[in-house]
Amino acid sequence: LPFMELATTIRGGTLVTAAGSRRADLGIDTSGRVAAIEPSLPPGREDIDASGLFLLPGGVDSHCHIEQRTSTGLTPVDDFFTASVSALAGGTTTIVPFACQHRGQRIADVVAAYRETASKAAADYAIHIIVTDPSEPHASEDLR
Repeated sequence: LPFMELATTIRGGTLVTAAGSRRADLGIDTSGRVAAIEPSLPPGREDIDASGLFLLPGGVDSHCHIEQRTSTGLTPVDDFFTASVSALAGGTTTIVPFACQHRGQRIADVVAAYRETASKAAADYAIHIIVTDPSEPHASEDLR
């Protein structure tokens, strides 16, 4: 990979994937993404020795409640930043919180509001919409 500058090289770990496990070096590019997985990589600006350690993919939490207002108006204490930082500390790199539509709300407005709120997340995220009022006038349009 002579053309690629690696920000970080993680060396000597055991890479674990769905296909199995093997000893490998991981190269992280300047955007923070895994750019290379090879038996041996050139040094990065930073080298991390992972000898004797497992390198695992990040987890996905597909059922969480973050800043989800209840029908009584209560909201959990964690916001998207604190909840996502906690998730990352435990190896979860993607969170999928529920976005609940309350009676009379447009589905599109609920999604837009959650996207805005979730913009402060430190981890990747998706949104799982809970449709509670499919009869509202714009539901068919919003669900396209």
